[in-house]
Amino acid sequence: MAEVCAAAEVGRFRGRVVKQTGGGMLAAFDGPARAIRCASAVADVARLLGLEVRAGLHAGENEIVAIDDPEVGPITTAAPFVAGLGVIRHLGRDLGVDNHRIYGDWLGLDAEKRTRLRADGVI
Repeated sequence: MAEVCAAAEVGRFRGRVVKQTGGGMLAAFDGPARAIRCASAVADVARLLGLEVRAGLHAGENEIVAIDDPEVGPITTAAPFVAGLGVIRHLGRDLGVDNHRIYGDWLGLDAEKRTRLRADGVI
């Protein structure tokens, strides 16, 4: 039931489900604002079902890739750079360093909304 509800929210925010894992999903959107709004809506629906969710956002240029990692097996991920089989390298700034600027300046989320999204486990 929760997976169906989450997939419906992804469609409502013009995203596409890339992969469902049974306990989660990977979805792609044409912009970060839609992704965050969808994650917030999924958290609201989950709360009505008595569930908690976690959500993560990768807002850089990326491509969805499937790799067969020798340590963890097959995975699907959003990765800007893939060098060699099963090796993912991040060549930018530390992950999350600019989140406050992205959420506030780029997406226009005020401090109160960011606090609520953090409390809901969305960001």
